[in-house]
Amino acid sequence: MWRISMSAVVFLIAMHSPICKSSEPVAVEVSDSDARMIGVDCTGKLATRSHVDGDWRLVGGSCCVESVGIMPDGTLLGVGDDFQLYTKKTPNVGDWEGPVDGSCCIIDVAARSDGSIVAVSKKKILLYRADLSSEWVEAKKNTIEMVAVDVFPDGRILGVTKEGGLKVKDGLDVPWKSYKAKGVKVKDISIQPDETVFGVGKKLGSLYVLNEGVWELIPESDCVKSIVSPRDLIVRNDD
Repeated sequence: MWRISMSAVVFLIAMHSPICKSSEPVAVEVSDSDARMIGVDCTGKLATRSHVDGDWRLVGGSCCVESVGIMPDGTLLGVGDDFQLYTKKTPNVGDWEGPVDGSCCIIDVAARSDGSIVAVSKKKILLYRADLSSEWVEAKKNTIEMVAVDVFPDGRILGVTKEGGLKVKDGLDVPWKSYKAKGVKVKDISIQPDETVFGVGKKLGSLYVLNEGVWELIPESDCVKSIVSPRDLIVRNDD
């Protein structure tokens, strides 16, 4: 598993502009192949980054969603402010389409490797459905309120509690268990293919990486509401 220390992050960052400023940032054309991490900025637009030490780059015509996930085929999943599910072909291709029938009412979404979908409902419980055409089913052993969720490559489900901590499930219908995450409280998470866990801080929407159970800040990475990681971020920008 890839690890990155705080000292390594600090010297990588120079002067990078966060994507949320008082003035409207300019959207640029972003290659889908470079969209190793996709985020939702504070205005509901998509932004991408390819390097840990890179900038968020806004994607034109991508407004507006509150949370984002991704299917195995690359289709984006978005949760609208109406708590329903929408789809988009890629960050740069197509408009948000939907809402998906019977997709209300959720606040976060993620996809499993088999194409099934997990989500967190407005009542902060875990839901799942076999595909976009199915109905939501409430997972069993829902004894802890969650606000966000993602899935490890091996199928384990990682959730963010309403307090900002992490819990893990080995399957849909088994109890939540503790997952070590010290430091900042987060509001969303994303798991890379190499199983590195990233989080979004609750206060400023800054990006953090979970390094041996401790959240470490990636400087100048705010402000996002939600993230998803279709590919591993590049650790060093040597361009």
